[in-house]
Amino acid sequence: MFMAQIQTQIPELVIAYNSLGAGASVNHLHFQLYLEKAPLSIFSSEINLNGGTKPYPIPCIIFNEQKDCWSHIKELHSSNAQYNLIFKGNKIYCFHRQATVIEFNNIDVSMYGWAEMAGIFTVTDKELFDVIDPHLLLNTLKSVTTKHS
Repeated sequence: MFMAQIQTQIPELVIAYNSLGAGASVNHLHFQLYLEKAPLSIFSSEINLNGGTKPYPIPCIIFNEQKDCWSHIKELHSSNAQYNLIFKGNKIYCFHRQATVIEFNNIDVSMYGWAEMAGIFTVTDKELFDVIDPHLLLNTLKSVTTKHS
């Protein structure tokens, strides 16, 4: 797997992908690179996705085989579904999303992509920053994710 090979040279490398609804207007190959200097919550060994006991707060499918992931992505594309992928080591994390039109105090917080799914939230609006709390973040994440079949 590409990630496993490249991470021998760059162990902090994370590759991510946003499909429709996270700033993309069409499903296309637009990957983002992220150098993980501090551990992201999604990669915590305490989380059930990584062998721990704490449940991750939103649904996620883990793929260890590229062929299985690409088969799943093909299905998502055929139904025009929204999703995010995060590649790290030999794992591919897949989040299904639904329409992401969310407002809080008349502020659009609908740009949820791979980073938010992994636990990174960038807040550029002072009004929102002053009133945001972990429960709001969790509730908005839950509202944009869908259950997996």
